[in-house]
Amino acid sequence: MQERTEQVRARILASARHLFKTVGYEKTTIRLIVEDSGVLTGSIYHLFKNKEEIFLTMVDEKLELCLELVERNFAQESALFRFLCLYDMHLRIIMQSKIMRDNYYAIYSSALIVEHIIDEMAVLTKRLFQEVFPQLTLEDYRVRNALIQGAIHNCIMGMYFKR
Repeated sequence: MQERTEQVRARILASARHLFKTVGYEKTTIRLIVEDSGVLTGSIYHLFKNKEEIFLTMVDEKLELCLELVERNFAQESALFRFLCLYDMHLRIIMQSKIMRDNYYAIYSSALIVEHIIDEMAVLTKRLFQEVFPQLTLEDYRVRNALIQGAIHNCIMGMYFKR
């Protein structure tokens, strides 16, 4: 039973990932995910509350994967270097294509998603810097990451004003 649930969950996430990349976050609906994945609407809502929760699940997986890549390839580098690598990956994704910029533009309009990204990045950066700055609390990291996410949001907004 658990294996079947994981298979359904994986199909939903794969379909959502594909749709977010091809038609964008805004145009992706639960109905499109149903059509693309072949998973019934009820099954999707059994596993996820809504499209935002599907997206947040993907964000968590991507952030963890990025940190694993940075740790594996740059373990000997400073915490600051590894931190900058994380944000470099973040910015490269944004710059990758118009649809990715549109996705970021859309998701930065969701307070729920932005708060979640800030919280997750706070946890990751605390893991990176805990030996360097043991006195900093999770809230300290959260505030710092909120400032960085604000700067990224401003970069994205700047791209749209140039249009």
